[in-house]
Amino acid sequence: MRAVGATLKRLPPNPRQIKRFDNAFRLQLYVATGGGSTKLAFDEPKLRALGKWVVLRLRWPALAGEIEDDQNILMFLEELANGEPPVIDEDSDPRFLRVVNDWRDHEALHDLLRDDDAASWVGQLPLDEFIQIT
Repeated sequence: MRAVGATLKRLPPNPRQIKRFDNAFRLQLYVATGGGSTKLAFDEPKLRALGKWVVLRLRWPALAGEIEDDQNILMFLEELANGEPPVIDEDSDPRFLRVVNDWRDHEALHDLLRDDDAASWVGQLPLDEFIQIT
């Protein structure tokens, strides 16, 4: 699967990490298809987005937890990584401001989230329907 192959490049070249990714990706696919009420399309862009979400969860679980609490963090970081500098409202939630300021210059994260196809952005996924893997 081309979507998975492209995503695996974002992991450290460690067999254990690759195995963890494989297990987590398969589990998320199983959960997404198990109930019949999923909003996940199984086209290449959505599978690539799912792969990026799994990588993000494995590499930066604390950030993934923050995103689960506030998906605006993900939207901000994806826009930033894709050259669409978002405007920060200084009246925003202090937690949101802290998280985006901590991660706004993280090159490896930007590399993961950078994608010319907006349909492949992680923020397009129904993250609230997925299980949380750490």
